Amino acid sequence: MKRVIFSMLVLLAALSSCSKDESTTSSTETAISVKSLPVSVTTYVANNYPAETITSAVKVSNAAASYIVSLNTTEELAFDHNGSYLG
Repeated sequence: MKRVIFSMLVLLAALSSCSKDESTTSSTETAISVKSLPVSVTTYVANNYPAETITSAVKVSNAAASYIVSLNTTEELAFDHNGSYLG
């Protein structure tokens, strides 16, 4: 009897620990011109990647990174809504 109750408790704990991720927020990306980037973004790229150029820029909503910049070396740089470098 104790084994049955213990088994049921373990099963109940295992089932209740599983949960579905029902996140309804999704990020959306919008292509923007390089001229519409914050000055801090273009300054960071000019100072840290002097030989590279920005080939495309994307504005992202509902995400930690608000701007994603692609360089001609296929590197991508992420910046927050203030234009601070994230990675």
